[in-house]
Amino acid sequence: DLELWLQMVAHYMTLPPAQRHHQELFVNRILFLKTVALLNTLSLDDLLLVDQMLNHQDFLAGEVIFHEGSYEDTLYIVYQGQVRILKQLTQQHLALLKPGEYFGDMALLNDAPRSATAIADTDCTLLTLGRNDFESLIAQRPELLLHMCRVLSNRLREADKRFETLKKAQTTAHTTHSHNS
Repeated sequence: DLELWLQMVAHYMTLPPAQRHHQELFVNRILFLKTVALLNTLSLDDLLLVDQMLNHQDFLAGEVIFHEGSYEDTLYIVYQGQVRILKQLTQQHLALLKPGEYFGDMALLNDAPRSATAIADTDCTLLTLGRNDFESLIAQRPELLLHMCRVLSNRLREADKRFETLKKAQTTAHTTHSHNS
């Protein structure tokens, strides 16, 4: 990986200034991808492959990215800005995602409807990966699927802990209310 990085830097130094700016954006995006939990264990070769498959999408503050219950097959990575995730009916805030965080990963693995609504909290740029590109990536780099399963498992474990904490708090509040009546 180090040798490949050195080759990229050497190539960069030979470029005219106008092309250097484009190259800087590319290198910054690759460095950014290395900060994304889902991708942080990938080699430089793998990150370059992922980068080729990603698309950019811009959203204005307040714009809906997707609705709870909709069927889509896209993973989103917050590149710039912030995204709010919420339950549509109750307007319950689930998360505020910042650059480097991602959402929609379950849609790559199943055909279930979206479990929440995603809204651009600020103007934002998202990197997107559709299921077809994801499946192509997995065919080339199967270890990514194993890593993704580990990340999803950890997310599920954390969600279970939060649920248990909420359940205990509700039980305690209900018991206290019942005793005071």
